[in-house]
Amino acid sequence: MSNAKQKVSYLDLDVDELGRLLAEKAELDTRIKMLKDNLATLGAGVYEGKLFRASVSVSERTTVDYKAIVEKLGASSQMIRGNSRVSETVTVRCTARKGV
Repeated sequence: MSNAKQKVSYLDLDVDELGRLLAEKAELDTRIKMLKDNLATLGAGVYEGKLFRASVSVSERTTVDYKAIVEKLGASSQMIRGNSRVSETVTVRCTARKGV
């Protein structure tokens, strides 16, 4: 078997394993959200299990609407570009193949 075919074979395994793990994670995320929602309905406090302790806290978060500020101050596109930074981002997505 050629080196290229071996690499593709290993790549196939990596892609398929990533897909399986992401599917498992999606199921776990759904269960985790449900459990957290159940605890949140109890309100703020500390709740004890046999092995773990969970705490629920309620707080306020302030967010700044920078887009509205920019519009109100009349910042130009040039000013926005001059005060912006660009950074490289790597994204890996995995989806089920269709028809396989």
